[in-house]
Amino acid sequence: MESIQKINFSLKHFESSKDKDFFKALMIYNDTIPVDTKTSTNEIVYFADNCDLQVNRTMYFFGLYVNNILMGFVETGYLKISKTIVIDYIVLKEEYHLNSVFYPLFSLLQKFFSESMIDYDYIVTEVSTKCIGSSVDSESFFSRKMLQIEDFRIANALYIQPKLGIYNEESSFEFQLMIKSSQPLTSLKTKTYLFIVKDIYYEHYKAWYKVVDKDNADMYEKHIDEQYHLIEKSLQKSSEVSLSIQSPFCEFYKMPDCHYAYSTAGFLHETKKQTRPWLLLGIPIATILVFVLTFLVVKILEEYHIKSSLFAPIFAAITVIFTSIFTVAFTKINKQ
Repeated sequence: MESIQKINFSLKHFESSKDKDFFKALMIYNDTIPVDTKTSTNEIVYFADNCDLQVNRTMYFFGLYVNNILMGFVETGYLKISKTIVIDYIVLKEEYHLNSVFYPLFSLLQKFFSESMIDYDYIVTEVSTKCIGSSVDSESFFSRKMLQIEDFRIANALYIQPKLGIYNEESSFEFQLMIKSSQPLTSLKTKTYLFIVKDIYYEHYKAWYKVVDKDNADMYEKHIDEQYHLIEKSLQKSSEVSLSIQSPFCEFYKMPDCHYAYSTAGFLHETKKQTRPWLLLGIPIATILVFVLTFLVVKILEEYHIKSSLFAPIFAAITVIFTSIFTVAFTKINKQ
């Protein structure tokens, strides 16, 4: 007998926070991202509802699904000046940290931008290249490892993640940019690298906090200026920035506490939506309860010598209404 194995991967573009599953996806993000790289969920909700608020940037938010089960969240921004897609977050539940899950979903993400006719030259993301003892989360390691196979290259130049809010001192530290173009790159002109960084700093970070923290907008702009000038100064003597395919494994690879000691190879075990058999009994049980209640009311009326036939239309209407309400309620719950 022929046996066909199927796994369904899908990506949903959230056009607002009111879209089904948006807050469930945001919960996955909130439970996964560490505090030093986490953007306020309130701010994310705001930009989900105002994704094209700014002239030079459009925000995109996505849910990631395997067999119709929500298991990930993506936040990206399209910077129109440099034609750059910035991947802020790609978050998967830990049990889905598999090559066989990441690549089909990432392919769908790229397909979305291609079919949406987004005119981009580069896709970039911020990653940590630190190792043991540097408080780097497993999500950052996983993203770096996966993206290198997708022709992302690590820019060998200074990059500092701006603060995620003027008073969030824990969030500003050295990262590196991973950059991908339509063709594999080995280097960028220094001016091009600075052009991309400047667009990220001023049209992504500054534009974000100018809206969500208006009272401290001037202070935040000063912070952005200082960080950008540091990067600019570090590249004064360089005409090019090399882009390397570094080994995804650091010198601490295979130590007990190294994230890379955990393999991302393998296959996805069968996943099924949680079934609720008791829901199948919900409608008939509710209907029976309504009839029992009606019967009791009739008996009480007879006890007081009141003709129950006078109330028959009312009882019929109540029965229909309650049955309809229970049917709609159970159907909606079963779809969740």
